[in-house]
Amino acid sequence: MRSLILCGAFLVSFVTGIEAQSFDDLTLVRNRPSSHTSVFKARLGALGSIAGDEDKDIGLESQTNGDGQLYYYTDRLGGREATLDLLVDRTSVYAGVREGSLRGSGSISRAEVYSRHTGFYRDGFYDGGGFTPTGRYGGKSYGTSMSMGRELAADLYMELGAFYGQNSFEENADTKDFIIPDNFDVYGTRLWLEHNVLQLDRMSGRPDAGFILTMLLEQEWNDSGDTFGVQTGLKFQSKLPSSVFRGRAHLEWYFSQSQSGAWIFLADGQYTDEKDRVFNTDAHKPIGNLWIDSTLGFRWDITDSLWMTPYANIQWVNHVNESGEDADSEIFFGGGVDMGFDLSDSFSLIAEYSYLNNESRSPVSMSEDVYGEHMFFSGIEMRFGARKH
Repeated sequence: MRSLILCGAFLVSFVTGIEAQSFDDLTLVRNRPSSHTSVFKARLGALGSIAGDEDKDIGLESQTNGDGQLYYYTDRLGGREATLDLLVDRTSVYAGVREGSLRGSGSISRAEVYSRHTGFYRDGFYDGGGFTPTGRYGGKSYGTSMSMGRELAADLYMELGAFYGQNSFEENADTKDFIIPDNFDVYGTRLWLEHNVLQLDRMSGRPDAGFILTMLLEQEWNDSGDTFGVQTGLKFQSKLPSSVFRGRAHLEWYFSQSQSGAWIFLADGQYTDEKDRVFNTDAHKPIGNLWIDSTLGFRWDITDSLWMTPYANIQWVNHVNESGEDADSEIFFGGGVDMGFDLSDSFSLIAEYSYLNNESRSPVSMSEDVYGEHMFFSGIEMRFGARKH
C-alpha cells in the first residue's frame, strides 16, 4: 500500500552541505526553503552495503551498485509565481507544481504526480534483534495528488488534499512459499501541518538555524480483497482492511555554532494500523507499524567549501511477531559520517557512510532486495544553470 508517503533510504543523509532532495522529502515536507531560484542537479556515484554476517537467502549481502539522481527546481515557472520540482532517481519519479503565495493572507494550490518503479517488500519478524523475512516480493505504484494550503498563523502552515493511486505486485527470485497481495487501487485524503522557521546560510545555502516540523495525517481506502501471506509454518495470512489511518511526523532542528558549524537533530516517526500489512513491510523504511528514528550530529564547517558531519543514530521499531497475533519492539543503535567538498559553485564531491545494527535496512540495488548493516555512498554532484536569491 505504497500510496504517496514512502520513507526514503535509511542511509541517513543530512540536509547539510549540499541541498539534497529525495522522494520522501518532496512528498512530506511542504515548504522547504531553497537558496536557489532555479537549478538543475545531477548526482552520480556508487551505493553499497556491507553485511556483518552474509546470508544471501534473506538478502544480507555485501554489494556495490551504481546510483544516481536528477533534480530540477524553479520558482518562476512560466514567468509566473509558481514552483516546479522534478525528480528522477533509481526508485522513483516525482513532479510537483505549486502555485500562489503565502504572503499576506494568500494561499497556494499544489498538483503532484509520482511513481515508484522499483520497490521491495519484506514480510517478516524480529527475533532476538535479528530479522527473519518470511515473504519477499516486488511492487510498483503510481499516483496523483491535489491539495490546497494556507498559513494558520505566522510560520504555521496547513494543507489539505486528496489522492488516488494504483499498486501492483509481483513475485521475484526471493519469493518462496508466500502468497503475494493482489493489485489494488487506493484513494483518500491527507492533512499536513507544518511549522517552518528554518534559516539558510546566505553564502553556502546550508541550513544553519531554526527548524521544520511537519506532521501528516492520512485516511486511505482500497479495493484489495484477496488473502495473502505465509503458506508454511504458522501460515500467517490476512486481508487488508478496507480503510486505514496513518500518521507521520518529521523534525529537523539546527543549532548554529557561529562559524564552526551547527548541531543537527533529526527525528522521524510513523504510526499505522498493525493490519496495514503491505505498507508496514515496505523495505525502504523500518519494518513495523510504529517506529521512531532519531539522529544527532554536528556539521563541522572545516572551510567554506569542506564540511563533515559525524552523527549518532537511535531507532525504535514496534512490529507484529511471527504469529501475527501480538506485537514486539526492538531498539537499534548506529552512527555514521557525511562529507562534502565543493570544488566550485557547480561541482561537489560527496561521501557518506552509516551503520545501524538493524539487519533490515533499505535495499541498495534496483534489481534485487540486497541490504546490510553498513551502507555507503560516494560520488559527485553537478549543478547547472544555478541562480541564487
